[in-house]
Amino acid sequence: GRAVSTGRMTLESLAAAAKRLGLARQHLALLIKRGAVPGATRLGHYWYMPDTVAREQIAFKPRRKKAQPNGANT
Repeated sequence: GRAVSTGRMTLESLAAAAKRLGLARQHLALLIKRGAVPGATRLGHYWYMPDTVAREQIAFKPRRKKAQPNGANT
């Protein structure tokens, strides 16, 4: 994968981070755009994030339950 060193930390590409964290690339991109990934930055057209970010540091929001046709959630 593509990596960029800033002197203080190493940033890895979105695709490499997604593979390392076991997430879909599109899902990780959405989380980054929502501000849920600490230290993520955009350089040109590409997103990068520190290679030290662990899955536990990402602020996942729980999925909302889909409404049942009769209006009752189970």
